[in-house]
Amino acid sequence: MISVRVRNTGTAPLAWTVRIQLPQGATVDGDWEADRSGQDGVWTFTPERGDLAPGASLTFGFIGRRGQGDFPVTCTVNGVACQAD
Repeated sequence: MISVRVRNTGTAPLAWTVRIQLPQGATVDGDWEADRSGQDGVWTFTPERGDLAPGASLTFGFIGRRGQGDFPVTCTVNGVACQAD
């Protein structure tokens, strides 16, 4: 299970898109609190319930299956690199 928190630190509602690239062989089997699409190891998550209010945060997540070897993960929020731990 992987959880992702999106926080709106701005003063206007935030329409967000999170893109996560998983290593070859990894899969995503389910998700919650976000809509998901994916192809070739790149998964895109968008809000189920509209824009995020100023000062608000949302945690969504997904269930993934790991492939063989190392597990580097890269992510972006609205095209800006984010931290993946």
